[in-house]
Amino acid sequence: MADRFFINIDEQQQGPFSLEELEAHGVGPDTYVWCKGMAKWRKARDVADICRYWRQRLAGDYTPANKETTTGATQPAQPDQNETSIPEDGNITPAHFRTIRSFNPADPEPGTNFDAPPLNLIFPSILATLMCMPLIGLIGVYFAAKAQRSWRESQQEGIDVTRATELKKAAHDATRSAKMWIGISFFFGFILYAVIFRFML
Repeated sequence: MADRFFINIDEQQQGPFSLEELEAHGVGPDTYVWCKGMAKWRKARDVADICRYWRQRLAGDYTPANKETTTGATQPAQPDQNETSIPEDGNITPAHFRTIRSFNPADPEPGTNFDAPPLNLIFPSILATLMCMPLIGLIGVYFAAKAQRSWRESQQEGIDVTRATELKKAAHDATRSAKMWIGISFFFGFILYAVIFRFML
């Protein structure tokens, strides 16, 4: 079971935290979380491990793994008394969390530095277009060019900070898309050349 989560609260990435630490850091059902193995950020309410932990907590039968319960030890804050009932369907709702927060985070994994310029993939995408699959390669060229254009716009003087942040994120998103289409182009190009080579023998 995954036990270390990154969280996004007030547009700030924090973590990693264990399941026991999430509530203390303001995680609610609408807080976006990410852990290793997840393809993208998801709301806490949609993560099975977190929901299972909360059901056990509300039922009073949760014991932290590899930890002995000792008298006087600091325990995680308990939900309010009027929030301790578990719904019959077993689903954890906002009423079962002490705090409710909402955030619309970017999809990339934690560790992406949006202040650093994205890779310039125009040359690799052109190479993939000329040597592999032209139609697929052109999609890579489009995203590579879009990434560079968005980054240049984010660096203009006098641009609004919020707008600059959006452009930086868009530039990195476009770079990831360019990587994907370049990879697809090379993959299908390899298959095509392998088939041609086979029939030439």
